[in-house]
Amino acid sequence: MFFLSKFLVYLFTAVMKTATNIKPGNVVRHFSGTKTNRNIKMRKIVNLIEPKNGIVRLMIHNDKNGTYLFGFRKFEDCSSEFDEWYESEIFALESCESEYGINIKNWNEIPNPEENCQQDWINPVRVKGRKNGNPEFGKLEKKMNGKWIEFLE
Repeated sequence: MFFLSKFLVYLFTAVMKTATNIKPGNVVRHFSGTKTNRNIKMRKIVNLIEPKNGIVRLMIHNDKNGTYLFGFRKFEDCSSEFDEWYESEIFALESCESEYGINIKNWNEIPNPEENCQQDWINPVRVKGRKNGNPEFGKLEKKMNGKWIEFLE
């Protein structure tokens, strides 16, 4: 029994020493596999050839938290009808291919949203007051000719 206790203490110590020498980024890279966002910071958009359940347009946005998929009922710039979260862009693209028949080649890159802006709008749109820390949810502002103008969707 004494030998077993000594062995377990030795094993635990060895594991802890090894674990503390591993950098967190290496662990994340190792366990995340190849389907990660790896600094992909762009948006993509596509119009559906055939609408499905009223959805005519899709958008993908990558950020530090993963990938967001937005579905729209209009071709014009507007807020999304739905959003879904995926661990990576690859998972979102695969979902769009199986659910909507969208080929990866059909996506078009668009600029990222400006700071404090809604990620599902193509052009700069933000919640009024968000920039100064007092958001007025339900009220939107659109950037036109360099000025923020309140508007109704």
